Amino acid sequence: MAVRGRIGGSHVTPPGGHIVDEESVALPPRPVLNFIGVGVTASDDPVGNKTDVTIPGAAVEAGWTDAGTFIRLTTSTDQVTVGASATAGRKLTVVNEGTNLGIRIEALAASDNALDARVGAEGNPRLAIDSDGAIRLGPGTSAADLRLRRTAASELTVDANGAAGVDVIPATDATGNLGRAGRRWASVYAQTVVSGDLAFDDPTCARCGRGFAVGQDVLYRVRAVENGVTYTVPLHLRCPRGAQKP
Repeated sequence: MAVRGRIGGSHVTPPGGHIVDEESVALPPRPVLNFIGVGVTASDDPVGNKTDVTIPGAAVEAGWTDAGTFIRLTTSTDQVTVGASATAGRKLTVVNEGTNLGIRIEALAASDNALDARVGAEGNPRLAIDSDGAIRLGPGTSAADLRLRRTAASELTVDANGAAGVDVIPATDATGNLGRAGRRWASVYAQTVVSGDLAFDDPTCARCGRGFAVGQDVLYRVRAVENGVTYTVPLHLRCPRGAQKP
């Protein structure tokens, strides 16, 4: 913003007041020039025969450094908050509002990773979203990364960063489940199944309709063979006396 009308060290007020330009666009002349903003002060300088107006910079600018191609905070203890009045003890806090995304990360090129979280300035990524959409979790060496990626419309592929095999194990022995009652997997395909106790969720014998009891011998009857898969149902080896047999 510029104020025109100062000649030879003295103000010359044009008819109707000062002429003010805002980004080279002249505003209508007014007799009063009013400065608005937080911390703006004005003081008289009789020695210099002038009025001093102080317009401080915004307080939030103090910790930021403009490095030209990026803006950074130079103090490692600084925290950034968007949408809240407190940082909640985190380096970056983004509070969502309405239907807006809390945070969005875009890769500029198809070959760029969308997310790359590292330990140390040049450490290997511990968490990454690759250019093909795969989520990569790593212990610090890229060769041991675990990758989760969608290879078809309804398929999730798990591999060790492209390696042939990957192990999925519980944190401690004999803990955790795959699925639960009422939320079962439709089919499980495996080359070899090594198990302890064998359990099935058919509560009754497919031949006599009676339930199974501890100590009874059980066998399986082939129910169907479809697409190279044999389906079986459990039966009593000897159905209880009085049970109806088909």
